[in-house]
Amino acid sequence: GRGGLERGDLLVAAGGAPLESVDTLFDAVEAVGSAGTLVLGVLRGTDEREVTVSLS
Repeated sequence: GRGGLERGDLLVAAGGAPLESVDTLFDAVEAVGSAGTLVLGVLRGTDEREVTVSLS
């Protein structure tokens, strides 16, 4: 919905780094902290986009 994540989206990057493992995602979340926002690279079908999610 509305620019966020949708079912079927494939996460391909987190915080500007290619998502090679779940550890990459955890590291990116840890780096911005619980009050920050994280930019995720998402592949939806053949369309790659960036989605910003709030961690607060």
